[in-house]
Amino acid sequence: MIFSPKGFNKVAVKYAHLKKSFIISTVLFIVLFFIFSNMSRQNPYLSFVAMCTAILGAETFFIAGFLQYFGKLDSSTSLNPFWYFITLAKEWLEVVIFVVLLLMPLVMATMLAYGV
Repeated sequence: MIFSPKGFNKVAVKYAHLKKSFIISTVLFIVLFFIFSNMSRQNPYLSFVAMCTAILGAETFFIAGFLQYFGKLDSSTSLNPFWYFITLAKEWLEVVIFVVLLLMPLVMATMLAYGV
C-alpha cells in the first residue's frame, strides 16, 4: 500500500461498502464497554475485557473516519492551481494524522497486554 492520498483513496473506495458496518460496530463496542465497565466492579477480570472493547471501538471509529475522509479527494475536483496545492497539502496532513490514529489503538492494546 502506498502512503499517499491517492493510495489511501484507492483503499477507501475499495472498502467504502463497509462504512456502515464499521459505524454500527463502533456503537456496539461502546455499548459493550459501558456494560463491561459496570460489571467489572463485581469481577475485576472484566476490566481487561472492557478496555479491549474500548480499544476495538476506537479502532473501528478511526477506520470509519478513514473511509469517510478518503472516499473522495478534494484535490481531484479543484480547478484553481492555488486551491489544488492547498487541498493537496491538507490531504497529506490527513494521511499523516490517519497513520497515527490507525496505529494508536494497536499501540494501546500492546501496552495493555504487556502491562506498561
